[in-house]
Amino acid sequence: MESKKVKNIELVFENCDFAKVDISHIEFMSMRSVSPCMYITQCHEIDEHLYSPEVHILISKEANIDKADNSFGKYGDQYYLFDRLHNEKDVTQITINYEDGQEKTILVDWEDCNLGGECNIFQNSTITPDGNLMLNIGRVIDEKHQ
Repeated sequence: MESKKVKNIELVFENCDFAKVDISHIEFMSMRSVSPCMYITQCHEIDEHLYSPEVHILISKEANIDKADNSFGKYGDQYYLFDRLHNEKDVTQITINYEDGQEKTILVDWEDCNLGGECNIFQNSTITPDGNLMLNIGRVIDEKHQ
């Protein structure tokens, strides 16, 4: 398998806001059982992506300071990245941006926790003792924490 240099990852939120995290701030990332998926959009088009039922990302505390490359909508002036990830629980997909301009989008496991479509019951996060954020998304992860 060919190895490509990653520039950053984008965490895309339920309302289409996003946060770009430079690869230098990703301490660890694991996506298990990644497989192709397709669905019909509201515009009646076929959309093809990848899907992972279990995602783990350890984000360096250094990423919590730099908000320059984030689009939080109304949250931009109110939250740092870790606040958004820890409190809102609404990551829908992760886009990996490569140095050569290519990208890969991976959908994450999602089940609405409040019937408003704004919260993922399968997303949780913790702040590590050294101040980094461990983001976990997936049905398997949720079952482990029950």
